Amino acid sequence: MLNKKYIIMLLLIIVGICAISTASATDDIESVAAADDSEALAVDEAVSEDIPTSLDEDLEKNIESDKEVISAPADDEKLSGPYSSLYTVSLESEYKISSYSSGKITGKINGYPSYMPESYLKLMAYDVNGALKYTSGKFSTSKSTFSITITKNTLLPGMYLLVAVDEGDIMAKSILKVTGQSTITANDYSSSYMSGATMYARITDAKNGKPLSALNVGVAFSNGKTTVTRYFYPNSNGEIAFEPPVGVGTWTVTIFPGFDYITGQTVKKATITKSSATISAHKVTGYKGFKTTLKATVKSHGRNVNEGTVKFKINGKSYKAPVKNGVATKKIKLKKLKKYKYTAKFLGTANLGKTKTAKAKAVLKNRQKVKMSFKNPVVYMGKTKKVVVKITSKGKKVKSGWLYIKHKGGVDKAPVKNGKVILYAVGLVKDHYRGSNGLTSYYKKTVSRSYWMKYAPTDPKYKPLKVKYKSTSKYKCPSCGKKRTHNHYEHGWYRTYVYHIKVS
Repeated sequence: MLNKKYIIMLLLIIVGICAISTASATDDIESVAAADDSEALAVDEAVSEDIPTSLDEDLEKNIESDKEVISAPADDEKLSGPYSSLYTVSLESEYKISSYSSGKITGKINGYPSYMPESYLKLMAYDVNGALKYTSGKFSTSKSTFSITITKNTLLPGMYLLVAVDEGDIMAKSILKVTGQSTITANDYSSSYMSGATMYARITDAKNGKPLSALNVGVAFSNGKTTVTRYFYPNSNGEIAFEPPVGVGTWTVTIFPGFDYITGQTVKKATITKSSATISAHKVTGYKGFKTTLKATVKSHGRNVNEGTVKFKINGKSYKAPVKNGVATKKIKLKKLKKYKYTAKFLGTANLGKTKTAKAKAVLKNRQKVKMSFKNPVVYMGKTKKVVVKITSKGKKVKSGWLYIKHKGGVDKAPVKNGKVILYAVGLVKDHYRGSNGLTSYYKKTVSRSYWMKYAPTDPKYKPLKVKYKSTSKYKCPSCGKKRTHNHYEHGWYRTYVYHIKVS
Protein backbone atom coordinates (compact mmCIF):
# COMPACT_ATOMS: atom_id res chain seq x y z
CA MET A 1 0.00 0.00 0.00
CA LEU A 2 1.26 3.46 -0.83
CA ASN A 3 2.54 5.52 2.06
CA LYS A 4 -0.15 7.87 3.42
CA LYS A 5 2.11 10.89 3.83
CA TYR A 6 3.57 10.36 0.36
CA ILE A 7 0.14 10.20 -1.28
CA ILE A 8 -1.02 13.40 0.42
CA MET A 9 2.19 15.17 -0.50
CA LEU A 10 2.07 14.03 -4.12
CA LEU A 11 -1.52 15.19 -4.54
CA LEU A 12 -0.69 18.58 -3.08
CA ILE A 13 2.38 18.96 -5.27
CA ILE A 14 0.40 18.21 -8.42
CA VAL A 15 -2.79 20.15 -7.85
CA GLY A 16 -2.25 22.35 -4.77
CA ILE A 17 -4.93 23.16 -2.25
CA CYS A 18 -8.36 23.89 -3.68
CA ALA A 19 -9.41 26.32 -1.00
CA ILE A 20 -12.22 28.83 -0.59
CA SER A 21 -10.75 32.04 0.83
CA THR A 22 -11.91 35.53 1.61
CA ALA A 23 -9.92 38.55 2.78
CA SER A 24 -8.00 36.79 5.53
CA ALA A 25 -5.39 37.62 8.08
CA THR A 26 -4.10 34.04 8.09
CA ASP A 27 -4.62 31.30 5.48
CA ASP A 28 -2.61 28.15 5.98
CA ILE A 29 -2.67 24.49 6.84
CA GLU A 30 -3.13 23.46 10.48
CA SER A 31 -1.43 20.42 12.01
CA VAL A 32 -4.17 19.01 14.23
CA ALA A 33 -4.98 15.31 14.66
CA ALA A 34 -8.51 14.24 13.82
CA ALA A 35 -10.72 12.93 16.63
CA ASP A 36 -10.38 9.33 17.79
CA ASP A 37 -8.02 8.28 14.97
CA SER A 38 -4.26 8.28 15.35
CA GLU A 39 -3.99 7.80 11.59
CA ALA A 40 -5.49 11.22 10.87
CA LEU A 41 -2.93 13.48 9.20
CA ALA A 42 -2.81 17.24 8.85
CA VAL A 43 -1.68 18.69 5.55
CA ASP A 44 1.39 20.49 6.84
CA GLU A 45 2.77 17.17 8.02
CA ALA A 46 2.63 16.00 4.44
CA VAL A 47 4.11 19.04 2.73
CA SER A 48 6.96 19.17 5.22
CA GLU A 49 8.22 15.82 3.97
CA ASP A 50 11.21 15.82 1.62
CA ILE A 51 10.02 15.66 -1.99
CA PRO A 52 11.12 12.34 -3.59
CA THR A 53 13.65 12.73 -6.38
CA SER A 54 12.04 9.84 -8.23
CA LEU A 55 8.29 9.46 -7.96
CA ASP A 56 8.31 6.19 -9.88
CA GLU A 57 10.95 4.71 -7.60
CA ASP A 58 9.01 5.65 -4.50
CA LEU A 59 5.72 4.39 -5.88
CA GLU A 60 7.27 1.10 -6.95
CA LYS A 61 8.69 0.62 -3.45
CA ASN A 62 5.34 1.30 -1.76
CA ILE A 63 3.19 -0.64 -4.16
CA GLU A 64 4.86 -4.01 -3.39
CA SER A 65 1.96 -5.18 -1.22
CA ASP A 66 -0.47 -4.69 -4.11
CA LYS A 67 1.43 -6.74 -6.69
CA GLU A 68 -0.90 -9.70 -6.39
CA VAL A 69 -3.73 -7.41 -7.47
CA ILE A 70 -1.99 -6.02 -10.52
CA SER A 71 -0.05 -9.02 -11.84
CA ALA A 72 -1.35 -10.88 -14.89
CA PRO A 73 -3.13 -14.20 -14.16
CA ALA A 74 -0.87 -17.19 -13.57
CA ASP A 75 -2.58 -19.18 -16.32
CA ASP A 76 -1.67 -16.59 -18.94
CA GLU A 77 1.03 -18.52 -20.74
CA LYS A 78 1.90 -15.73 -23.18
CA LEU A 79 3.04 -13.42 -20.39
CA SER A 80 6.48 -14.58 -19.33
CA GLY A 81 7.59 -11.35 -17.65
CA PRO A 82 7.10 -7.59 -17.54
CA TYR A 83 7.79 -5.58 -20.69
CA SER A 84 7.50 -2.12 -19.18
CA SER A 85 10.82 -0.94 -20.63
CA LEU A 86 9.58 -1.53 -24.18
CA TYR A 87 6.78 1.03 -24.28
CA THR A 88 5.16 4.03 -22.59
CA VAL A 89 1.66 4.89 -21.40
CA SER A 90 0.09 8.36 -21.61
CA LEU A 91 -2.61 9.60 -19.24
CA GLU A 92 -4.14 13.05 -19.08
CA SER A 93 -2.83 15.30 -16.30
CA GLU A 94 -6.19 14.91 -14.54
CA TYR A 95 -9.61 13.39 -14.98
CA LYS A 96 -12.96 14.38 -13.51
CA ILE A 97 -15.92 12.06 -13.10
CA SER A 98 -19.07 12.06 -10.97
CA SER A 99 -19.50 9.75 -8.03
CA TYR A 100 -23.15 9.31 -9.00
CA SER A 101 -22.76 8.29 -12.66
CA SER A 102 -20.38 6.22 -14.74
CA GLY A 103 -17.25 7.92 -16.05
CA LYS A 104 -14.57 7.03 -18.60
CA ILE A 105 -10.78 7.12 -18.29
CA THR A 106 -8.95 7.02 -21.61
CA GLY A 107 -5.27 6.81 -22.40
CA LYS A 108 -2.66 5.85 -24.98
CA ILE A 109 -0.15 3.03 -25.32
CA ASN A 110 2.92 4.13 -27.23
CA GLY A 111 5.44 1.95 -29.02
CA TYR A 112 4.61 -1.55 -27.80
CA PRO A 113 6.44 -3.93 -30.22
CA SER A 114 4.09 -5.96 -32.34
CA TYR A 115 6.52 -8.89 -32.40
CA MET A 116 6.41 -9.25 -28.58
CA PRO A 117 3.80 -11.22 -26.62
CA GLU A 118 1.14 -8.89 -25.30
CA SER A 119 1.40 -7.59 -21.77
CA TYR A 120 -1.38 -6.33 -19.52
CA LEU A 121 -2.14 -3.08 -17.74
CA LYS A 122 -4.44 -2.13 -14.89
CA LEU A 123 -5.53 1.21 -13.49
CA MET A 124 -5.46 1.68 -9.73
CA ALA A 125 -6.83 4.57 -7.64
CA TYR A 126 -5.49 5.49 -4.18
CA ASP A 127 -7.13 7.95 -1.84
CA VAL A 128 -5.28 10.66 0.11
CA ASN A 129 -4.92 8.26 3.05
CA GLY A 130 -2.89 5.87 0.88
CA ALA A 131 -5.65 3.27 0.67
CA LEU A 132 -6.30 1.38 -2.58
CA LYS A 133 -9.90 2.17 -3.54
CA TYR A 134 -10.21 0.92 -7.12
CA THR A 135 -8.57 -1.61 -9.44
CA SER A 136 -9.71 -1.94 -13.04
CA GLY A 137 -9.91 -5.11 -15.05
CA LYS A 138 -6.83 -5.92 -17.10
CA PHE A 139 -6.44 -4.56 -20.61
CA SER A 140 -3.98 -5.52 -23.32
CA THR A 141 -1.00 -3.47 -24.50
CA SER A 142 -1.58 -4.65 -28.07
CA LYS A 143 -3.85 -1.67 -28.80
CA SER A 144 -2.69 1.92 -29.06
CA THR A 145 -5.56 3.32 -26.95
CA PHE A 146 -7.65 2.13 -24.04
CA SER A 147 -10.86 3.20 -22.32
CA ILE A 148 -11.90 2.16 -18.80
CA THR A 149 -15.36 2.78 -17.39
CA ILE A 150 -15.66 3.40 -13.67
CA THR A 151 -19.25 2.64 -12.71
CA LYS A 152 -21.30 4.94 -10.50
CA ASN A 153 -20.94 4.70 -6.72
CA THR A 154 -17.54 3.02 -7.10
CA LEU A 155 -15.62 5.97 -5.70
CA LEU A 156 -16.83 8.47 -3.14
CA PRO A 157 -16.38 12.19 -3.81
CA GLY A 158 -12.78 13.27 -3.35
CA MET A 159 -9.32 13.29 -4.91
CA TYR A 160 -7.44 10.14 -5.93
CA LEU A 161 -4.06 9.24 -7.35
CA LEU A 162 -4.60 7.26 -10.55
CA VAL A 163 -1.79 4.88 -11.57
CA ALA A 164 -1.34 2.72 -14.68
CA VAL A 165 0.61 -0.41 -13.74
CA ASP A 166 2.23 -3.26 -15.68
CA GLU A 167 3.39 -6.16 -13.48
CA GLY A 168 4.13 -3.82 -10.57
CA ASP A 169 5.90 -1.23 -12.73
CA ILE A 170 4.28 2.20 -12.77
CA MET A 171 3.81 3.33 -16.35
CA ALA A 172 1.90 6.60 -15.80
CA LYS A 173 0.11 8.55 -13.11
CA SER A 174 -2.60 11.17 -12.99
CA ILE A 175 -5.10 12.84 -10.68
CA LEU A 176 -8.71 11.66 -10.56
CA LYS A 177 -11.25 14.15 -9.22
CA VAL A 178 -14.58 12.67 -8.24
CA THR A 179 -17.38 15.21 -7.92
CA GLY A 180 -20.28 14.94 -5.52
CA GLN A 181 -22.27 16.44 -2.69
CA SER A 182 -21.42 16.44 1.00
CA THR A 183 -23.26 16.86 4.26
CA ILE A 184 -21.31 18.42 7.13
CA THR A 185 -22.38 18.14 10.75
CA ALA A 186 -20.61 20.11 13.48
CA ASN A 187 -21.09 21.53 16.96
CA ASP A 188 -21.05 25.09 18.22
CA TYR A 189 -18.02 25.91 20.36
CA SER A 190 -17.81 27.69 23.69
CA SER A 191 -14.70 27.69 25.84
CA SER A 192 -11.90 29.86 27.16
CA TYR A 193 -8.76 30.78 25.26
CA MET A 194 -6.05 28.06 25.24
CA SER A 195 -8.34 25.66 27.11
CA GLY A 196 -7.46 22.81 24.77
CA ALA A 197 -11.14 22.12 24.05
CA THR A 198 -11.73 21.07 20.44
CA MET A 199 -14.41 21.72 17.89
CA TYR A 200 -15.75 18.68 16.03
CA ALA A 201 -17.10 18.15 12.50
CA ARG A 202 -17.98 15.18 10.28
CA ILE A 203 -18.32 15.12 6.51
CA THR A 204 -20.36 12.46 4.70
CA ASP A 205 -21.73 11.78 1.22
CA ALA A 206 -25.03 13.61 0.93
CA LYS A 207 -26.62 10.75 -1.03
CA ASN A 208 -25.56 7.62 0.81
CA GLY A 209 -24.31 8.90 4.17
CA LYS A 210 -20.89 7.26 3.86
CA PRO A 211 -17.97 9.15 5.46
CA LEU A 212 -15.71 11.12 3.12
CA SER A 213 -11.96 11.04 3.71
CA ALA A 214 -10.38 11.52 0.26
CA LEU A 215 -10.40 15.31 0.53
CA ASN A 216 -9.47 18.13 2.82
CA VAL A 217 -11.96 20.17 4.84
CA GLY A 218 -11.71 23.94 5.20
CA VAL A 219 -12.69 25.78 8.37
CA ALA A 220 -13.00 29.57 8.18
CA PHE A 221 -13.35 31.72 11.32
CA SER A 222 -14.68 35.24 10.81
CA ASN A 223 -15.60 38.06 13.17
CA GLY A 224 -16.51 40.65 10.53
CA LYS A 225 -13.02 42.16 10.42
CA THR A 226 -10.73 39.19 10.18
CA THR A 227 -11.00 35.76 8.56
CA VAL A 228 -8.70 32.93 9.58
CA THR A 229 -8.83 29.71 7.53
CA ARG A 230 -7.40 26.29 8.26
CA TYR A 231 -7.54 22.97 6.35
CA PHE A 232 -7.68 19.46 7.77
CA TYR A 233 -7.76 15.92 6.44
CA PRO A 234 -10.52 13.86 8.04
CA ASN A 235 -9.92 10.37 9.39
CA SER A 236 -11.49 7.25 7.91
CA ASN A 237 -14.78 8.13 9.60
CA GLY A 238 -14.89 11.55 7.94
CA GLU A 239 -14.16 13.29 11.24
CA ILE A 240 -11.98 16.26 12.12
CA ALA A 241 -11.32 17.77 15.55
CA PHE A 242 -9.45 21.02 16.02
CA GLU A 243 -8.82 23.80 18.47
CA PRO A 244 -9.99 27.17 17.14
CA PRO A 245 -6.90 29.06 15.89
CA VAL A 246 -8.33 32.45 16.92
CA GLY A 247 -8.52 34.64 19.99
CA VAL A 248 -11.21 35.96 22.31
CA GLY A 249 -14.54 36.89 20.73
CA THR A 250 -17.57 35.52 18.93
CA TRP A 251 -16.73 33.95 15.58
CA THR A 252 -18.80 32.68 12.68
CA VAL A 253 -17.37 29.30 11.66
CA THR A 254 -17.93 28.09 8.09
CA ILE A 255 -16.94 24.47 7.41
CA PHE A 256 -16.72 23.37 3.77
CA PRO A 257 -15.07 20.80 1.44
CA GLY A 258 -11.62 22.03 0.44
CA PHE A 259 -12.19 20.95 -3.17
CA ASP A 260 -14.49 23.15 -5.25
CA TYR A 261 -15.96 20.18 -7.14
CA ILE A 262 -17.59 18.88 -3.95
CA THR A 263 -20.53 20.92 -2.67
CA GLY A 264 -21.91 21.43 0.82
CA GLN A 265 -21.15 23.51 3.90
CA THR A 266 -22.36 24.29 7.39
CA VAL A 267 -22.14 27.42 9.52
CA LYS A 268 -21.59 27.31 13.28
CA LYS A 269 -20.60 29.68 16.09
CA ALA A 270 -17.52 29.76 18.29
CA THR A 271 -17.46 31.79 21.50
CA ILE A 272 -14.04 32.20 23.12
CA THR A 273 -13.57 33.91 26.47
CA LYS A 274 -10.49 35.38 28.12
CA SER A 275 -8.27 33.08 30.18
CA SER A 276 -6.03 33.60 33.17
CA ALA A 277 -2.29 33.01 33.08
CA THR A 278 0.34 31.99 35.59
CA ILE A 279 3.98 33.03 35.84
CA SER A 280 7.03 31.62 37.60
CA ALA A 281 10.43 33.29 37.84
CA HIS A 282 13.61 31.20 37.90
CA LYS A 283 16.71 31.43 40.05
CA VAL A 284 19.57 32.34 37.71
CA THR A 285 23.34 32.52 38.04
CA GLY A 286 25.57 34.96 36.19
CA TYR A 287 29.34 35.39 36.07
CA LYS A 288 31.53 38.43 36.41
CA GLY A 289 32.16 40.12 33.07
CA PHE A 290 29.18 38.52 31.34
CA LYS A 291 25.50 39.39 31.11
CA THR A 292 23.06 37.57 33.41
CA THR A 293 19.87 36.19 31.87
CA LEU A 294 16.65 36.74 33.84
CA LYS A 295 14.03 34.10 33.06
CA ALA A 296 10.28 33.60 33.58
CA THR A 297 7.83 30.93 32.41
CA VAL A 298 4.24 31.85 31.46
CA LYS A 299 1.45 29.28 31.12
CA SER A 300 -2.31 29.13 30.70
CA HIS A 301 -4.31 25.95 31.32
CA GLY A 302 -0.94 24.26 31.78
CA ARG A 303 0.16 25.15 28.25
CA ASN A 304 2.95 27.44 27.09
CA VAL A 305 1.86 30.98 26.24
CA ASN A 306 3.25 32.36 23.00
CA GLU A 307 2.21 36.00 23.18
CA GLY A 308 2.45 39.06 25.38
CA THR A 309 5.23 40.63 27.44
CA VAL A 310 6.88 40.05 30.81
CA LYS A 311 8.16 42.95 32.91
CA PHE A 312 11.27 42.26 34.98
CA LYS A 313 12.43 44.46 37.88
CA ILE A 314 15.90 44.19 39.41
CA ASN A 315 18.34 46.50 41.17
CA GLY A 316 15.94 49.44 40.82
CA LYS A 317 15.51 49.08 37.04
CA SER A 318 12.74 47.65 34.83
CA TYR A 319 13.08 45.59 31.64
CA LYS A 320 10.53 44.09 29.23
CA ALA A 321 10.80 40.90 27.21
CA PRO A 322 8.42 39.06 24.82
CA VAL A 323 7.05 35.64 25.68
CA LYS A 324 8.06 32.97 23.18
CA ASN A 325 6.93 29.37 23.56
CA GLY A 326 6.17 29.95 27.22
CA VAL A 327 9.46 31.64 28.15
CA ALA A 328 10.57 35.27 28.53
CA THR A 329 14.26 36.08 28.99
CA LYS A 330 16.22 39.31 29.40
CA LYS A 331 20.01 39.69 29.46
CA ILE A 332 21.31 42.41 31.77
CA LYS A 333 24.71 43.49 33.09
CA LEU A 334 25.26 43.20 36.85
CA LYS A 335 28.43 44.50 38.47
CA LYS A 336 28.62 43.48 42.12
CA LEU A 337 29.29 39.93 43.24
CA LYS A 338 26.23 39.21 45.35
CA LYS A 339 22.70 37.80 45.44
CA TYR A 340 20.03 39.99 43.85
CA LYS A 341 16.27 39.75 44.16
CA TYR A 342 14.16 40.29 41.05
CA THR A 343 10.49 40.13 40.08
CA ALA A 344 8.61 39.13 36.93
CA LYS A 345 5.03 39.94 35.89
CA PHE A 346 3.08 39.01 32.75
CA LEU A 347 1.34 42.16 31.51
CA GLY A 348 -1.59 40.40 29.83
CA THR A 349 -3.07 40.50 26.32
CA ALA A 350 -6.50 40.69 24.74
CA ASN A 351 -6.72 36.93 25.27
CA LEU A 352 -5.00 36.50 28.63
CA GLY A 353 -5.21 38.37 31.91
CA LYS A 354 -2.34 39.85 33.91
CA THR A 355 -0.56 37.67 36.43
CA LYS A 356 0.59 38.27 39.95
CA THR A 357 4.22 39.18 40.52
CA ALA A 358 6.66 36.28 40.79
CA LYS A 359 9.92 36.57 42.73
CA ALA A 360 13.30 34.91 42.29
CA LYS A 361 17.04 35.40 42.88
CA ALA A 362 19.87 36.30 40.54
CA VAL A 363 23.37 35.46 41.77
CA LEU A 364 26.53 37.02 40.31
CA LYS A 365 29.68 34.92 40.83
CA ASN A 366 33.30 34.88 39.82
CA ARG A 367 34.26 32.49 37.07
CA GLN A 368 35.71 29.15 38.15
CA LYS A 369 39.27 28.10 37.48
CA VAL A 370 39.85 24.88 35.60
CA LYS A 371 42.57 22.27 35.98
CA MET A 372 44.15 20.39 33.10
CA SER A 373 45.87 17.07 33.83
CA PHE A 374 47.75 14.79 31.43
CA LYS A 375 51.00 12.88 31.02
CA ASN A 376 53.64 14.38 28.75
CA PRO A 377 53.76 11.94 25.83
CA VAL A 378 56.84 9.79 25.21
CA VAL A 379 56.62 7.90 21.93
CA TYR A 380 59.04 6.04 19.67
CA MET A 381 59.81 7.61 16.32
CA GLY A 382 57.23 6.91 13.64
CA LYS A 383 54.74 5.50 16.17
CA THR A 384 51.63 6.97 17.82
CA LYS A 385 50.51 7.03 21.42
CA LYS A 386 47.16 7.85 23.02
CA VAL A 387 47.13 10.84 25.37
CA VAL A 388 44.13 11.61 27.59
CA VAL A 389 43.74 15.23 28.72
CA LYS A 390 41.37 15.64 31.68
CA ILE A 391 39.73 19.00 32.40
CA THR A 392 38.07 19.57 35.76
CA SER A 393 36.83 22.41 37.95
CA LYS A 394 36.47 22.05 41.71
CA GLY A 395 36.93 18.33 41.30
CA LYS A 396 34.08 17.97 38.78
CA LYS A 397 34.30 17.20 35.08
CA VAL A 398 34.01 20.13 32.68
CA LYS A 399 31.65 18.99 29.94
CA SER A 400 31.85 21.81 27.42
CA GLY A 401 34.35 23.99 25.61
CA TRP A 402 37.26 23.45 23.20
CA LEU A 403 40.87 22.41 23.60
CA TYR A 404 43.38 24.03 21.24
CA ILE A 405 46.62 22.07 20.74
CA LYS A 406 49.82 23.62 19.36
CA HIS A 407 52.23 21.19 17.71
CA LYS A 408 54.92 21.16 15.07
CA GLY A 409 52.40 21.02 12.23
CA GLY A 410 50.22 23.92 13.45
CA VAL A 411 47.21 24.25 15.78
CA ASP A 412 44.33 21.79 16.07
CA LYS A 413 41.20 21.92 18.20
CA ALA A 414 38.95 19.27 19.73
CA PRO A 415 35.69 19.45 21.75
CA VAL A 416 35.74 18.70 25.46
CA LYS A 417 33.42 15.76 26.14
CA ASN A 418 32.62 14.44 29.61
CA GLY A 419 35.62 16.20 31.08
CA LYS A 420 38.27 14.92 28.70
CA VAL A 421 39.88 15.12 25.27
CA ILE A 422 41.67 12.19 23.64
CA LEU A 423 44.77 13.07 21.59
CA TYR A 424 47.40 11.05 19.73
CA ALA A 425 51.09 11.93 19.93
CA VAL A 426 53.19 11.05 16.86
CA GLY A 427 56.85 10.13 17.14
CA LEU A 428 59.16 12.28 15.00
CA VAL A 429 61.25 10.83 12.19
CA LYS A 430 63.28 13.48 10.38
CA ASP A 431 64.18 15.25 13.63
CA HIS A 432 66.13 12.18 14.82
CA TYR A 433 68.42 12.00 11.79
CA ARG A 434 71.81 13.75 12.23
CA GLY A 435 73.53 12.74 9.01
CA SER A 436 75.78 10.06 7.44
CA ASN A 437 79.42 9.61 6.46
CA GLY A 438 78.47 7.24 3.69
CA LEU A 439 78.91 4.10 5.76
CA THR A 440 77.32 5.01 9.04
CA SER A 441 74.05 6.83 9.73
CA TYR A 442 73.71 8.83 12.93
CA TYR A 443 70.52 9.43 14.86
CA LYS A 444 69.59 11.32 17.99
CA LYS A 445 68.49 9.03 20.79
CA THR A 446 65.86 11.44 22.11
CA VAL A 447 64.11 14.49 20.65
CA SER A 448 61.89 16.73 22.79
CA ARG A 449 59.75 19.70 21.83
CA SER A 450 57.71 22.09 23.99
CA TYR A 451 54.28 23.27 22.85
CA TRP A 452 51.07 24.54 24.50
CA MET A 453 47.46 23.51 25.02
CA LYS A 454 44.67 26.02 25.68
CA TYR A 455 41.19 25.40 27.09
CA ALA A 456 38.60 27.80 25.61
CA PRO A 457 35.28 27.68 27.53
CA THR A 458 31.89 27.97 25.89
CA ASP A 459 30.22 28.40 29.30
CA PRO A 460 31.00 31.70 31.06
CA LYS A 461 31.13 29.72 34.29
CA TYR A 462 34.72 28.69 33.53
CA LYS A 463 37.93 30.61 33.01
CA PRO A 464 40.22 29.84 30.07
CA LEU A 465 43.50 28.06 30.75
CA LYS A 466 46.74 27.75 28.78
CA VAL A 467 49.46 25.25 29.75
CA LYS A 468 52.73 23.99 28.27
CA TYR A 469 53.43 20.39 27.47
CA LYS A 470 56.52 18.51 26.30
CA SER A 471 56.40 15.85 23.62
CA THR A 472 59.34 13.42 23.58
CA SER A 473 60.25 11.14 20.69
CA LYS A 474 62.69 8.23 21.19
CA TYR A 475 64.70 6.39 18.56
CA LYS A 476 63.71 2.89 17.49
CA CYS A 477 64.95 1.20 14.30
CA PRO A 478 62.03 1.16 11.84
CA SER A 479 63.29 -2.13 10.34
CA CYS A 480 63.88 -4.32 13.37
CA GLY A 481 62.86 -2.29 16.41
CA LYS A 482 66.31 -2.22 18.07
CA LYS A 483 67.10 0.82 20.20
CA ARG A 484 70.92 0.67 20.05
CA THR A 485 73.74 0.72 17.49
CA HIS A 486 73.63 -2.28 15.16
CA ASN A 487 74.23 -3.53 11.60
CA HIS A 488 71.84 -5.06 9.12
CA TYR A 489 73.04 -8.05 7.04
CA GLU A 490 71.46 -8.21 3.58
CA HIS A 491 72.16 -10.36 0.48
CA GLY A 492 75.42 -11.72 1.97
CA TRP A 493 76.88 -8.27 2.71
CA TYR A 494 76.96 -5.94 5.66
CA ARG A 495 75.11 -2.96 4.20
CA THR A 496 76.65 -0.64 6.73
CA TYR A 497 76.53 2.38 4.45
CA VAL A 498 72.77 2.22 4.68
CA TYR A 499 71.81 0.33 7.82
CA HIS A 500 74.67 0.76 10.28
CA ILE A 501 73.05 2.76 13.04
CA LYS A 502 74.80 4.68 15.77
CA VAL A 503 72.65 6.17 18.45
CA SER A 504 74.00 9.29 20.12
